[in-house]
Amino acid sequence: MESDWAVLKLPRATTVTPVALPASSSFDTAPLMRTLGWGRTGETAQSSPILRYVDVPSVRPGTMDCVFGEVELCAGFPEGTKDSCQGDSGGPLVAPTTASWVQVGIVSWGEGCARPGFPGHYAKVSAFIVPLAQAIAQLGGQPVTTVDGSAPSRRGAPGSAPST
Repeated sequence: MESDWAVLKLPRATTVTPVALPASSSFDTAPLMRTLGWGRTGETAQSSPILRYVDVPSVRPGTMDCVFGEVELCAGFPEGTKDSCQGDSGGPLVAPTTASWVQVGIVSWGEGCARPGFPGHYAKVSAFIVPLAQAIAQLGGQPVTTVDGSAPSRRGAPGSAPST
């Protein structure tokens, strides 16, 4: 399996609580997901100076431009309108749980930004749980916190960020 993800070791400890990772693929089809980043706010726009988020629906593999179901997730509106964009790559795609958020994807690529019929493509975190946990352990990080699937709920933004 190939995809684009990396684990970085910070030079010093942080008090930020890391987002949980999925224990299985149960969150991969959450009806609504959220992506965050400082990327462009439109295909020809500049990058954002502030962290922004956008809520996007999940897309079933085989629909629209989503054909990589094994290691990728797709999310976006059929008519376009909102999406991750250039500069958001490497950022999170999260799904709500009953209590917080779980990271289901990593912003990877797309055809432009918010184009009709072309959703955003995300590395599927559930496909890489074992190698992610191994990479974190090799760098001396804390054990990965995983979350089992439960009924999604609408939650506020992880952190404080205006919607795009």
